[in-house]
Amino acid sequence: MEVPSVQGGTRPHSYGEEFLCDRCGERAVIKHDDGLQSCQFHWGRPIKSSAGGQTNKIYACCSAPFPSSPGCQFGPHVFVEKAIEELHSRHPFTQSTSVERSTNLEIATIDCEGVYTTQGMSVARVSVCDADGKVVFDELVRPDDGVEVIDFNTRFSGVTSLSSADLDLEGIRRALDALIGPQTVIIGHAVENDLMMLRMIHHRLVDTIILYPSPFGLPYKRSLRALASEYLGRSIQTGGETAGHSSTEDALATLDLVKHHVRDRSRKKP
Repeated sequence: MEVPSVQGGTRPHSYGEEFLCDRCGERAVIKHDDGLQSCQFHWGRPIKSSAGGQTNKIYACCSAPFPSSPGCQFGPHVFVEKAIEELHSRHPFTQSTSVERSTNLEIATIDCEGVYTTQGMSVARVSVCDADGKVVFDELVRPDDGVEVIDFNTRFSGVTSLSSADLDLEGIRRALDALIGPQTVIIGHAVENDLMMLRMIHHRLVDTIILYPSPFGLPYKRSLRALASEYLGRSIQTGGETAGHSSTEDALATLDLVKHHVRDRSRKKP
């Protein structure tokens, strides 16, 4: 992945524009002040369920039949963009720094949490662990100027407010330059998602999605929660609706999964 050749940051937000809602799939006008009852949706994905000798799909959030059941939760309409050109138009991509510093880490494990905004899915918290599992960076991220939060997505992000955030994304990237240099190996779980939110291009990567592939092959991916339970005997992401995920907890679990993979390969060598 490379930085798009066109100018970035030309469409910082889409307040008042119409998109397909990422939750309910209906076309809706995006507003940060749209109220909490405009969208009815299921927050859990469809999963297989066996009963009475039959296998059916149900929603993981409420066990209602898929796909005919009405949503079990209400909230505002939200949208997500995934194409690099669209993301670049919201906030420009840039290469990670080419300047080596004495503070650069050899290995940096990154995890980001996102919230729904009038810019799409915006990074709201960034955590970095070093090779020893020490948290060396953990910051909330202030939205870009003119961008408003629609939903903190707390069940998954763990974020309830950004009022104490000191840095915007540009400030976060400048701060990360002290830790992530041209030779730094970035570790992550589906790390492309973290780099997309950071608008960072970096090519020295290790991804636990690749180290622990789904038996069904791509595009299927095993969740970090499932991998941590199976290989580390660790329960993560148990915060539920009010506490959500922790990016420091997720980053440490990701690092430990890489270490487990390396140890396991070493044991299997003749």
